[in-house]
Amino acid sequence: MNINRTARSSLTVIAAASANLFVVGAALAAGIGAVTALVGAPFVVVSVSQVTSIAQVVGSRVEVSYAATPTFVAPPFVGYFPAAVGTTSTLNGPGFSLICDHAGANPTFRLTHSGAVGYNIVELRLIGLNNVGGKKYCFDRTFPNPGTAQSLNGADIVYLGGVGTWLAGPEYSNRVNLVGVAPQNDTYMKLRVKFSTSFVPTNVLAFGLDIDRIN
Repeated sequence: MNINRTARSSLTVIAAASANLFVVGAALAAGIGAVTALVGAPFVVVSVSQVTSIAQVVGSRVEVSYAATPTFVAPPFVGYFPAAVGTTSTLNGPGFSLICDHAGANPTFRLTHSGAVGYNIVELRLIGLNNVGGKKYCFDRTFPNPGTAQSLNGADIVYLGGVGTWLAGPEYSNRVNLVGVAPQNDTYMKLRVKFSTSFVPTNVLAFGLDIDRIN
């Protein structure tokens, strides 16, 4: 999806405002670390489009993994974004709330720990598939540019603020390419966000993503 100057400027303003909000009363998160990518399990699609809305996010898959404690091992969570209210969909799971808002050209996400004891998060995974494997969206990276036809300019994950003592490590995988066209290495079906230390009660992570609709 193309992030124009206005959209990029808006993300900058949001990031600055978020940083100011998160300073009060808690240690700031270290932020987003180096972004990496793996081929993974490839997906071949007919076409992609830069124009998306909350409709592409609703029904898409979310996975969460937790740290084991001496007395409790939380099972991994698998869920799907529920029906939206306006431009927002909120998924609640054991130990967390994940809000996606797609009022602008690109969606923003806010992961908040609910405070539940024993559900210390070590990894968040966003996947552009629904519950029967249907393709909803793919992630569009900054480079190469131009990349996959009709994906236009992409953008890597953008850090919008957070609270915690971790560094979030993003990894794109499950590369997407058009049928009959060589992969361009800019579009992916899965984003894994791994925390260097556990995401625990009072922690927050806000970030923006560039996604494309899969046709």
